[in-house]
Amino acid sequence: MPENRYVRTLRRAVELAGGEDELAAVLRTSPEVLRLWLAGEIAPPLKKYLAALELVTQAASKREPNR
Repeated sequence: MPENRYVRTLRRAVELAGGEDELAAVLRTSPEVLRLWLAGEIAPPLKKYLAALELVTQAASKREPNR
């Protein structure tokens, strides 16, 4: 299945969380379900996706230099 915005965001969140098991714990889901999301087989619930997006957004904002 082609990569989509959900998969890209979740993959980046996995990197930031330190792995799939760690992200699954943060999102309060099972690693097995997270793997289905990462494979693009099913879309994550909006609340879970937004939590992953928040993790990615916070990390990005910490990298931006102060203006």
